[in-house]
Amino acid sequence: MKERPKILWSCIARNHVVLVETGSDDPAVRDTAQGLLARRATPGYEFYHQRRRLRGCKFHIYEHTQHADVDEEEDESSLLIWVFAAVYDASVVTQVQVQAFLQKIVQLTELLRHEDPEWRSGYNCQSTFAPILQQRMEDITHLAKIVALEQQLETTRAIMERNIELILDREERLLRRLHEKASEANEMAQIFRKRTRKVRRMQLMQQAKHGIVVGTAITLGVAIAVVPVVVAL
Repeated sequence: MKERPKILWSCIARNHVVLVETGSDDPAVRDTAQGLLARRATPGYEFYHQRRRLRGCKFHIYEHTQHADVDEEEDESSLLIWVFAAVYDASVVTQVQVQAFLQKIVQLTELLRHEDPEWRSGYNCQSTFAPILQQRMEDITHLAKIVALEQQLETTRAIMERNIELILDREERLLRRLHEKASEANEMAQIFRKRTRKVRRMQLMQQAKHGIVVGTAITLGVAIAVVPVVVAL
């Protein structure tokens, strides 16, 4: 019968203090766990393996803290590091399943880590949370499916958000084009008004010049007619 996938050991630690742990007491598992916890904390996942089948995986959450239970030698801005660790048999459990398990534990302990005083000290939460941790360890297949579904939802949400941004960009481009066309129409109207004014000015000037010429011709005609009369007299 095929062995049911499960995690062999898991713990939650605050800085270097283990708050809750559960799992196998097998020396090989414990050695792998100790080696995993001894590795320097990183901003994300850290991995460890010493034996062929046994693997270790842990995830870190960094927080700023000014709580009184932080060592007095540490600066007030010291970082508090939460550690979520697991040891598993790589022949029956995948790394993706273990990461899904750790992420679920992070979610389950969100309020506890920030509001429950027991999570600020030693093993006070061992009796209350160890059974929950053990149950989750034995149900990682289901957890992996949930995480996969959540990832699909996140992907769908990302696509929807991208679609919305594309629609907004298109509408913004349309508004910009309408504004540009309105500006062009306004410029054309101004040019038309200027040309109309120029043409009208030329017409008026022509009329004025024609009036001057006609008036001059009449004046000259009168002068020619009057001069002979005066001469005759």
